[in-house]
Amino acid sequence: MYLLLFSILPVFVLAVASLAPTPPQMIVLNGAVEANQEHCAHDEKIGNFTMCVVQCAKVDSCQFCFMDNGCWLCQEGVVSTDTEELRIGMKNVIKSNSRSCPSGSWHFNSNNNSLGSQTSPVSSDDTTTTKTVPTTTTTPKKYCPNQSSWTMFRNKWCIVTPFYNDSGFTHSVGLRECLRQPSSQRMYMSGLEYREMLIHLRVFARRQFKTFHNVSFAMWIDGYQSKPCTVNCFPGSFTFTDPHLQNYTSYEWYSKGNKVEFGGVGTCLQLMFPSNTSDARFGKVSYAECNVPQDKEFMRRAVVCGTLAV
Repeated sequence: MYLLLFSILPVFVLAVASLAPTPPQMIVLNGAVEANQEHCAHDEKIGNFTMCVVQCAKVDSCQFCFMDNGCWLCQEGVVSTDTEELRIGMKNVIKSNSRSCPSGSWHFNSNNNSLGSQTSPVSSDDTTTTKTVPTTTTTPKKYCPNQSSWTMFRNKWCIVTPFYNDSGFTHSVGLRECLRQPSSQRMYMSGLEYREMLIHLRVFARRQFKTFHNVSFAMWIDGYQSKPCTVNCFPGSFTFTDPHLQNYTSYEWYSKGNKVEFGGVGTCLQLMFPSNTSDARFGKVSYAECNVPQDKEFMRRAVVCGTLAV
């Protein structure tokens, strides 16, 4: 276990609770997270990573934390170290009941289904069982069409994000791009079924910025306004191509003055990624003209394609 932890770069140890030499309470590393929203508490008031880690250390049931438009404190999920997508604060796994880890990942499971917040912390009397579990569970493990390029969520949903290096494309081209992805199942332009999908796409965007020199872009996501509407338009006034979508709560709309602007009948949906990641539009949904590959601010260079895992 120690060899695994200290072979990961960059990684360092942050002691946040006391000056005792061992063991450190929190470990900070770079990696990726898969966590269900219901197993995490979100605090938008925490504005930096250090305070997020400190808060996780204070909350007994918090097993790991990360920043995404505020601090996320999670008690269940998977932390993997095969990428450098996010900075993650993680409770020292030496406290776990099991000291064996799958290669490059930690699986956290808890019997407690609620987390304390900054204003209402979990009592120190509360007990949480945290253990590292193997990747096989009572639910048969499913697979995505191509394990190297697809990402699976909740052992159910697979997405891939084709990206055009040198040009934008229209919504109809995005639909065709999804259909041509190699798979034994029908492919669709897909949407944001789970919160962790949105987090994944925000991380994807940051990685593209490193490759393409911080050029703003947008990606097409499922949704077409098919009915006139002025208030409470989403999702009732929209048509979706992916028949498997059930949960639309992870569509985070960009609002101006607490008002969401809809484009009207015949407009499509995009996820915006301005190169300034502090921009309020970063990773937020807005409308876009379906047949316009780029406007003065965003070139539509990517599309979210999805299918069910099998």
